[in-house]
Amino acid sequence: MRRLLAALLIVLAGCTSSTVDLDVSTSVLDLPTTTTTSVVAATTTTEPPATTTTEQGLEPIVPDVASVIPLRPVLLSNDGGGDRARLDPEQMLAWVNEANRVFAPSRIGFSYDPNEAPDEVSSTLVNEMSGPGSAGWTDRVVRANEIAAAFPGELVVFVSGAGSDDEVGSLHLDFVMIREGATDLCGESDTGLLAHRIGLYLGLPHTYSAVNDSTAEAADALSDALQDVAVFDGDGFGDTLPDPGIHPEHACSGEETVRVGGIEFELPRTNIMSHYPERSQLTLEQADRARWALELRRARQMASPSNIVGADVHEAQDALSGTSGPCGLASVERIDRSIGFHWIGGDHLDVPSEEGCVLEFEIPVPEPGTYDVVALATRAPDHGAVEFMVDGERFALEDLYAPVLVTTGATVVGQTTLDAGSVVIGVDVVGTNARSLGSSAGIDGFALVPVG
Repeated sequence: MRRLLAALLIVLAGCTSSTVDLDVSTSVLDLPTTTTTSVVAATTTTEPPATTTTEQGLEPIVPDVASVIPLRPVLLSNDGGGDRARLDPEQMLAWVNEANRVFAPSRIGFSYDPNEAPDEVSSTLVNEMSGPGSAGWTDRVVRANEIAAAFPGELVVFVSGAGSDDEVGSLHLDFVMIREGATDLCGESDTGLLAHRIGLYLGLPHTYSAVNDSTAEAADALSDALQDVAVFDGDGFGDTLPDPGIHPEHACSGEETVRVGGIEFELPRTNIMSHYPERSQLTLEQADRARWALELRRARQMASPSNIVGADVHEAQDALSGTSGPCGLASVERIDRSIGFHWIGGDHLDVPSEEGCVLEFEIPVPEPGTYDVVALATRAPDHGAVEFMVDGERFALEDLYAPVLVTTGATVVGQTTLDAGSVVIGVDVVGTNARSLGSSAGIDGFALVPVG
């Protein structure tokens, strides 16, 4: 049975499609509803409509691509109304036009009506947001995600009047942010700014792995890596160039190549996820990742998946009662603080494993009744496929592979009638996706939700 399931996973993973949908179970705590994202017939059109002015005002943008995401600008101010951001509709039109041109190869587009008054929100916490390393990052993100949730199915673009211009955008955030007046790059109009931030929102990493202040600093990093140019590979894509990340020294120089540690590097100046002023293009692998991320979001009205749910949750490390088969040493793994707010307690139980490894978790049952058994887990590039069991009865098969680290969100793995006391939830590693680097398991927790 396990071999059959594993073989089926491998066959399914080998099939080609425009997106990869990893959500094979339904959530009772975070049920997706019909998305407002419109879907129209795909065409080969790659140029967005030109900005024009009509008697009614500027012409709204509705690109002719396969998937159109409505764009929602939200102007921020502090709690008392100070530091209120302003929006130039023509500048936003230029940004949206460029984003549509850049993402046309992925068949993703963004609609925007410049004649519609933008929404306004007063929140000092969000308005003064800086990058992931800043103070109060998690509290600011949680509040910003709450505001974005008021616009389901839309891409929320916060315009800040007080924050820094640190990059704020990620697959783990339900919004992107742009500081008012952030329009220049190397003295030229930064037409790709919104497209770059949307790329982060759709799961595209930067081309660089780290910013190096000088060529000498980059050379030291290369030497420390024993001259392995992969040290400059920030995204893992085979069709993007390694980027030494020497933006402070070379971003505005116009140089096409730079010699680092005796090796000549062609700078990825035209890649939209770089920090060079010519950024304007998407590679095929980037387009594929963007489509995958869009499907992940569309199942949740454009929100990112999260294991933080409104239920009595039992953390995996506290509930683990035993293991059998080829399981490695289970350990609690902290998640980077920049994204850890989506995991219970900011961590999960990480278990190196192979097919045949079985984990058992004992969960208290407060009173007799019928319950939905909800699993909260982690998807990752090296995770396998698991089958959930409740008191020995097999329920849902779940693929825990994803190209990036992300939570599953609340996933109902079965419904059962239980007596008061406790229930044993089993996790059986049954195989692995053909794209996965391994068959490990990451389990965050479980919940029992009464039915009716």
